[in-house]
Amino acid sequence: MGADGFEELRSVLSQTKLTALAKDQKVVTLKDSVTVEDALRILAHHRILSAPVLRATPPGSEVASAAGGVPDASSPIVGFVDIRDILSSFLKGSVMFVNGAGPALGLARFKARSCLRPGG
Repeated sequence: MGADGFEELRSVLSQTKLTALAKDQKVVTLKDSVTVEDALRILAHHRILSAPVLRATPPGSEVASAAGGVPDASSPIVGFVDIRDILSSFLKGSVMFVNGAGPALGLARFKARSCLRPGG
């Protein structure tokens, strides 16, 4: 890519709003009460790698919007979960277990919260 191509690309990136990229896309959100297993299942079902996590307000409501939707003021964003973070956290616990730390310090140490990146 020559200098002209780079400048053209930079111009497009600096002028394109995120709304143009997200047009006609549904936002999948997860409640913080969902299990890690269900979170992985939901992410896989929607073929996405990550999703915002909302504070669970009504009991029993694990998914804010399985079909899509936008978080509202009644469900604040508490973080962001990513498949890589989940697998990394799980693998760290597995290695501790295999290395003799025992379930109390190994797999049992795996917590969903360790996979959650704080949100704004």
